[in-house]
Amino acid sequence: MKANQGPAAEICQVEASDLPEIIEIEMESFLTPWSKSSFLKDLTLGFSRFWAATLTEDGVRRIAGYVLAWDVEDEVHILKLATRRQYQRRGIARFLTERLLQECRQNGVRRATLEVRETNAAAQDFYRKLDFSRAGIRKGYYSDTGEDAILLKKDID
Repeated sequence: MKANQGPAAEICQVEASDLPEIIEIEMESFLTPWSKSSFLKDLTLGFSRFWAATLTEDGVRRIAGYVLAWDVEDEVHILKLATRRQYQRRGIARFLTERLLQECRQNGVRRATLEVRETNAAAQDFYRKLDFSRAGIRKGYYSDTGEDAILLKKDID
C-alpha cells in the first residue's frame, strides 16, 4: 500500500529492515520505548497495521514517522504514533492517522480508540483536532509512572 502526500512523502508497510529506524524514533518519542522484539512480533500478527511515512531527501529514504494499530472486531486500536523530531510539525502524524482511518473506514471498521497520557496535552490536542473525544480514564495505566491514561475514541463509519 502506498499513498502520496505531496511530492516526497509516502506510506508503506513496515518491514523488519525498517526496525532500526523505528527504534530510533521510538527511543526519542517515549518514556518507556518498546523493544525490537515487540515490534518484530507485530510484524507477524494478522490483525496489526504497522505503517511508516517515508521521505526521500538527497536520494536517501528515511522513515519520518510510524503508526501501529490493531484491528479488534469492528474497531481499530492505535497503539503507537510517532514522528522523528526533525520532521515534527510537518503533518506526518496527521497524514498517517488520516490514512489509517480512511483505510479502516473502507474496510468496515466503525471506530478508532487509543490511550494517551493524562499529562500529554500536545497529544490530546492533536487527537481533538482529528475529532477524537474522551471516552474514559484508565487509572494507573502507565506502569513506568503510574499515570492515568485518557481513553479517546472516534466513530469512523
